[in-house]
Amino acid sequence: MKVKAKSQVEAQINEAVTELERAQVGTEPKEVKSYVIEDMVVIELKGVLTPIEQELTKHPEGVELVKRCRACLLERAQNIFKEIIHNLLNVEIISSYTDISPETNESSIIFTLSENVEPKFYENARLSRRIC
Repeated sequence: MKVKAKSQVEAQINEAVTELERAQVGTEPKEVKSYVIEDMVVIELKGVLTPIEQELTKHPEGVELVKRCRACLLERAQNIFKEIIHNLLNVEIISSYTDISPETNESSIIFTLSENVEPKFYENARLSRRIC
């Protein structure tokens, strides 16, 4: 399996996360950034709350409700994320962590992978230079 450039993989993760948010929540995050770092994939989402969620977070019980709801959505999407990352990086996800900050309207997702994938990118870059 040919490994793409790191920036290409990160861009494809961004697109997949944006599409998943659109399908599950009905809106897109304002900004999505993904980072593949050794044996981790870190995803930052900004501007994730819908207008009704923003209204709910004005009340203490609403903050907790929004956090629980978003955690539930991400849990249901775990298999989709695992498939996306497996297809892009050819590795398995060992664990995941997610958190949302209603105060800053941001969310973070961290996946721990079964191996360090950085060497694949470096090897791919060396092979590309030899071919050119």
